[in-house]
Amino acid sequence: MPDTEQQTENPSKLMKLEERIDSFFPKHINWNAVLVIYAILLIAMNFSRLFYDNFWGDECYNIMLSRGSYEDLIYMTEYHDNHPPLHYLYFKAMCDIFGQNVFVYNVTSYLPYLAVIILSLTFVRKELGIQVSAVVVTLASIIW
Repeated sequence: MPDTEQQTENPSKLMKLEERIDSFFPKHINWNAVLVIYAILLIAMNFSRLFYDNFWGDECYNIMLSRGSYEDLIYMTEYHDNHPPLHYLYFKAMCDIFGQNVFVYNVTSYLPYLAVIILSLTFVRKELGIQVSAVVVTLASIIW
């Protein structure tokens, strides 16, 4: 008997939790506009990183791989790396097209970041809700 009582109590507790969460977000505010403004501010803040000339270890590894041949890149990612080679191939192609310089290295990382933000504001928001979209925008901005 206690199991059935708990099962009947859980939906009401969940509804109360959802109501409490919903009460935190006032209805008179357009949260979609707030999320877009928040994303634009984060994009603008991260834009300044395009002009940095210091790199982390993984970025140096990308640069090293981009200076070799495509065959070397495939070999290195197949036998000495646990990441799929698509990012490295993309990075090398961008460097082959636009040259080996600091700005190209940073733009090559910035474009996928923008793609994640755009997908979050459109697809993720539509399918999973505005709260999940805000989390994705925040985490993508912190990680980049």
